[in-house]
Amino acid sequence: MTVFGEIGFLGMLTLVSALQGLFLSAIVGFRHREDGPAALWLSLLILLMSLHLIDMTLAKTSAVQYFAIVSDSSFALLFLIGPVYYAYTRALLGKGHFSPSDLIHLLPALYILWDMLPWLSIDPQFKIDWQAAQASTAHSEISLETYLKLAFNIVQNLAYLSLSLKLINSCKLDFEAASADGSLSEGMQQLSALTKAFTAWVGCYLVVFIALVVWGRFGEKIDHIWLLINGFFILATGLGALTRPALFTSRLKAVHEAQTPTSGEDSSDHEKYMRSALDKEKSKALKEDFEAYMAKEKPYLEGTLRMPDVAAKLGTSPHYLSQMINQELNDSFLAVVNRYRVEEVIHLMRDPARQKDTNLTLAFEAGFNNKNSFNRSFREFTGKTPSAFRQTKA
Repeated sequence: MTVFGEIGFLGMLTLVSALQGLFLSAIVGFRHREDGPAALWLSLLILLMSLHLIDMTLAKTSAVQYFAIVSDSSFALLFLIGPVYYAYTRALLGKGHFSPSDLIHLLPALYILWDMLPWLSIDPQFKIDWQAAQASTAHSEISLETYLKLAFNIVQNLAYLSLSLKLINSCKLDFEAASADGSLSEGMQQLSALTKAFTAWVGCYLVVFIALVVWGRFGEKIDHIWLLINGFFILATGLGALTRPALFTSRLKAVHEAQTPTSGEDSSDHEKYMRSALDKEKSKALKEDFEAYMAKEKPYLEGTLRMPDVAAKLGTSPHYLSQMINQELNDSFLAVVNRYRVEEVIHLMRDPARQKDTNLTLAFEAGFNNKNSFNRSFREFTGKTPSAFRQTKA
């Protein structure tokens, strides 16, 4: 029987997915090279998962004889996925650069690799015979040590994904306090969705682990299912990076650049303003100036409006403007600006001369630069979708 015959249909699917993953890894790294380190981290992430999938798929066939010295050795790569994803998130959001202390994140993978040295150095023929015996055995047993390693890897991935989500949410708050760029807002939403998708992948990992604990004697069959899940996930991640570039572009770096030293302040953090020179009377005066400026000059029509720019026009500091918006308007800068944009869209909808224009055309004219951001903001402020609102006002 040929190698392809030994792999079977499901094995072929996973192998093709893994090979496509190698290709997508190179394409993502090249296509999004403007992202700098972030593109490299994402490319590395897809590469690690693809190499592991190729190793685990081919190790179940006679093809193992051609790479026996490294076969079944990619287990250590699993312990790099969490750290690499966290590094990708940090790089994309401009939060920190690589430092020697970051090497500590490699310790689990290095330990696993060290622990596997006896296996790597063993006679290749012994590996071939052992793996052939495993493949032909109806019931396979998994050692307690392997269970513990798998459990640690699951906890490790969840920890890094939790750190990534925490970082994303923190940057989202900072961004909303400093910028009204709808495309960046949508990018943050999509990055958060990607992180949750990876969390779902770890959830599948946990289910497979529990299945192994309960039905360990069927380890080979469960392993095939897990490899298939990995194959589909690699394709989804790689193709998503290519077909939805807004999810992986360098525009998210502007979140970091748009932050002010005081961005991200919450209206409930009253103590932060205790020593501020902006008293209640001055705050109300600044509110009046802000509303007059927004009504007369309509700066919200600029899709990439930033709070520091508005503060400069009003002759005040970003800190004072942020304090006023939090205390007087009880909202973020992004939400306030989007409210003006929604009101502008509604005004345009009621214009008889604009009845033939699409909702998206009106949205872009009002300052929105992203369809999803517009639809979400419109529904938030009116309780209806743009189309439903337009029909009721017809």
